[in-house]
Amino acid sequence: MRDGRVVQSGPTAGTEASALARAMVGRDVVLRSEHAAFGVVDADSDDAVPVVAVPEAVVAVTVVSAPAAAAARLPNRAEPVLRIIGVSAGGRDGRVLLDGLTLEVHPGEIVGVAGVEDNGQRALGEVLSSLRVAESGRVEVNGREITTGKAGAMARAGIAVIPEDRHDSGCVLDFTVAENLFIADPDRISRRGLINMAIMRTKAEALIDRFSISCTGPNAPLWSLSGGNQQRVVLARELSHDPKVLVAAQPTRGLDVGAIEYMSAQLRDVAAGGVGVLLISTELEEILDLSDRIVVIANGRIVGEMDRAEVDVARLGMLMGGAGAAAGASDD
Repeated sequence: MRDGRVVQSGPTAGTEASALARAMVGRDVVLRSEHAAFGVVDADSDDAVPVVAVPEAVVAVTVVSAPAAAAARLPNRAEPVLRIIGVSAGGRDGRVLLDGLTLEVHPGEIVGVAGVEDNGQRALGEVLSSLRVAESGRVEVNGREITTGKAGAMARAGIAVIPEDRHDSGCVLDFTVAENLFIADPDRISRRGLINMAIMRTKAEALIDRFSISCTGPNAPLWSLSGGNQQRVVLARELSHDPKVLVAAQPTRGLDVGAIEYMSAQLRDVAAGGVGVLLISTELEEILDLSDRIVVIANGRIVGEMDRAEVDVARLGMLMGGAGAAAGASDD
């Protein structure tokens, strides 16, 4: 179905993924993004890899070449724009969510955090969103320590966040598109302490156009937009502040193939512009597709790291499943 009507039907045996994606979106879709969306592995491809047995993780992946722009944008690795050093955090039930987690992100680099669901990914995103206090350790942006758990501190330091659940902490469905675009920084559309509706509308229209958000206008309620366009609103709001770091947590979860293609392209473009990107995803295909460097999280710790060009999928899968974590940690 597309736009409320059936546009294609046929037997499964005679349907190709590319044709199905084209019918869903209304245009051709980049094959790599299409693979990421459908979980398709081309068995005839020279790049295909064997199944990796990882509980609750991706059972088969296609190794794709690293982003072509990576080498160009990372000629000389600069000092990290984001440092997370020995950060620990626990839940209300006493469970350890982050256990001395340490990682770095450099300008222009996409670092993929791979791992099975519920191994600390959400807590990591919350620390970087100022929603959770780190019990120990520190977070630095360009060498300056940022207080965790203090409302707005991470955003003011230059960290933008696409949360893993946009409805939970990324947007307000009953607010308009314009209100969601400026909810985090109303000062940009205010004069003498009052919101200027004309300024908000003008700036919202510019962002709607820039990010190709499909809606009836700035006053459209966010609930009236598709999931992909709601995600574009979140992305537009976060990138409009010219961040130093973009944390993208499960950025394509629940999106259709066209929205996945768009979001993937945006993450690459952001990195090409010099922003450090931390990609947190349980989709291994997405991690392999976008990342320049991959770290693996298990039980709240980074247990292994590898450059995308030298990725060992078998070891990656074992680390994600918890096996060999000690060996991976000692290697680092």
